[in-house]
Amino acid sequence: MSNNLAENNSSGGVFFCGKLNELKVQIMELNQKLATTTDENEELKTENSGLKEKFTKSETEYMKLEAAFKGLEKDMDKLKNDLEGTQNECEELKIQKDQLNTLLENTKTKNLLSQGNLEKKNFEINELREKLKDTEIDKLEMERAHNQLETSYLTLQDTCSSLKKTIETLTKSRDQKDKHLAIIHKENERLHKKLEMAGDAKTEVMAENYEPNVEKKEVKKTVKTTQKKIISKPLGHITGLTKESSDTYSKQKRAKLKQLAKLKNTK
Repeated sequence: MSNNLAENNSSGGVFFCGKLNELKVQIMELNQKLATTTDENEELKTENSGLKEKFTKSETEYMKLEAAFKGLEKDMDKLKNDLEGTQNECEELKIQKDQLNTLLENTKTKNLLSQGNLEKKNFEINELREKLKDTEIDKLEMERAHNQLETSYLTLQDTCSSLKKTIETLTKSRDQKDKHLAIIHKENERLHKKLEMAGDAKTEVMAENYEPNVEKKEVKKTVKTTQKKIISKPLGHITGLTKESSDTYSKQKRAKLKQLAKLKNTK
């Protein structure tokens, strides 16, 4: 009877030592995963810093373009005023032309002027016509310059819109990275809590199964429950993480379950 009791105590001690080693292996794996998560967290911080620098550069370029745009607006207003002045001069020249034509008709009708005076008037009329042509050419050039300015203005508007969209995209990307960092931080805290729970659960299992006559099935069931507490859910249920991250974590979980099964079979 005493020999059987000693044998049971010895086998129970070996069993609990094996389970303790399994828990140590699991804790080491969780520590490795925690270190990997910390490295990823640092990489995300570095990437977020780069995005902030890009955002600052884009904002500076936008301010420069806005200042250039205001300068173009002033130039366009000046050209508009010049164009209005040229148009007024054209109207005045047209009035002068009409007046000269009227005067010429009156001169021809009355025949009061000599041929020399008539040639002089014709010469003056030709000069006015040339001046009118030059004014019309200047007017066309002003209109062409005005159209070019309007085209440049529309192009600048498109560029400004594109820059605004780029800034919005960078801002959204930065916010998404911040959310991911917060999620990873929460996951780290959850892993620490899981490790604490695992330690408490191991203590409870050793206390409850200290009796030598306890059945091995109940011990295995308790250890299996402890394993389920240690291994968390896949990361796919966390909003904001990608499908690739969830699949990677699921593969790691399945590999960990296989390793625990192998350790159990060796016992």
